[in-house]
Amino acid sequence: MQNKKGFTLIELIVAMAVAAIFIICVIALISPSTKIFNRVEDSSDAKLLTESLLEEIRSDANLSGTLTAGEKDENGNGTIQADGITITINDEGYLVKNENGQSQLLFDPKFYKNKTVAMETVQNGENCIDMTLNVFSGERKIYTLKSQLKPVLDVASVYDKNSPEGMLALAREEIALNATYSQYGFPEKWQRNDGIFRMLQKDGKYYNGQFPEYSISNILSRDKIQKTYESTKDKSLENGCKIWLNEKMYLCIFITKNTLVPIVYITSESLYKRFEYQQHTASYAVYWEGTWYVRPNLQSSAMTPFNGVESDSILSTLQSNGWIPSAKAL
Repeated sequence: MQNKKGFTLIELIVAMAVAAIFIICVIALISPSTKIFNRVEDSSDAKLLTESLLEEIRSDANLSGTLTAGEKDENGNGTIQADGITITINDEGYLVKNENGQSQLLFDPKFYKNKTVAMETVQNGENCIDMTLNVFSGERKIYTLKSQLKPVLDVASVYDKNSPEGMLALAREEIALNATYSQYGFPEKWQRNDGIFRMLQKDGKYYNGQFPEYSISNILSRDKIQKTYESTKDKSLENGCKIWLNEKMYLCIFITKNTLVPIVYITSESLYKRFEYQQHTASYAVYWEGTWYVRPNLQSSAMTPFNGVESDSILSTLQSNGWIPSAKAL
């Protein structure tokens, strides 16, 4: 007869105790790692949140004529006054913009991922605000971002006005200072594209009727242009390469029709003298968001396709019209 033997009660209790101790040890090891992971994730989300909020705030601050830090609101948050627009934090801890009596949330509450924001603003001279954004998860502060806000009217002075960045800054300054464009019937009756050009060039405020000459070697090396010229087999394209090699080139500013977005392009001396500041001037390079774009084999193209283009569609317009980053050009 076989001897059948099972676990005794004492053995079962001991085994359960050992298992419990093992589980407790595992939890003790995992719990700190989980907390660290959650905190890293919170910090990453908070960084994205504050950078997005800062971009929204700067979109109004950059083009303002006057920029002031208003009084703190009832929650202790600072406020930003930018040409009749008030930017602050509401009772729920979300960024809001008040304009013409209308209050608007700049982001859906879901974007905050159960976090709230506080804002500090301190006036630092005329048209300059030191701003601090603090992000909270419950009562715990998890991220801080500090930034200085200035209109482009002030920023323009730090650029060389003959550089693309300087030209863009000056154009935006005119946009900020002449928002109604009553002299030219803008923007309601925009029939022409040259109002800002007259302000910048013809009226002589910045360039005294002459846009600056620009070295094309800042974009493509002369050797690269020469090789492009020699490699092209389409005779109709040779003229463009010859112009790049032999003629003076000029920076010009182009303002899109509806949203007054300034971009910079380069044209040749002969075309510049013929068309001056008009949108039909043939362009050989376009500057947008820190990058120069050219067309294959250095073909020219009029700026007309950019008329009426929104700022967030400039890149897609460049691509759809055959413009490529200069670094990728032949």
